[in-house]
Amino acid sequence: LSRNVTKEHLAEIFGVYGALKNCDMPMDRQHTHLGRGYGYVEFESAEDADKALKHMDGGQIDGQEITCELTYQPRTSISNGGGRRGVSPPRYAFYS
Repeated sequence: LSRNVTKEHLAEIFGVYGALKNCDMPMDRQHTHLGRGYGYVEFESAEDADKALKHMDGGQIDGQEITCELTYQPRTSISNGGGRRGVSPPRYAFYS
C-alpha cells in the first residue's frame, strides 16, 4: 500500500463488502507516522471476506495493485487443559 493510504481508507474501501470487525495497518517502527505497506481487515462473516477477496485481489488502491489473501488468527483463550482450541473467523489480509 502506498504511504497515502490510511486505516480509515481501508475501512471505507473494504466496508463496501460487508461489516468489518477490525481494520489495522501496522506502522513503521522508525517512521511511526508511516505504514509498513500492508494492512489487515477482519470481517464479521467469512462470506463477506470471500466477497472482498474475489473483488479486490489484483485491484488497485491509490494507483497500486494489491494482493489479497485470507488468513486465520488463532483465538486466544484460557483453557482448562482439555478440548479443542477455536479458530477465529477469517481475517482478510492484503499486501501491495
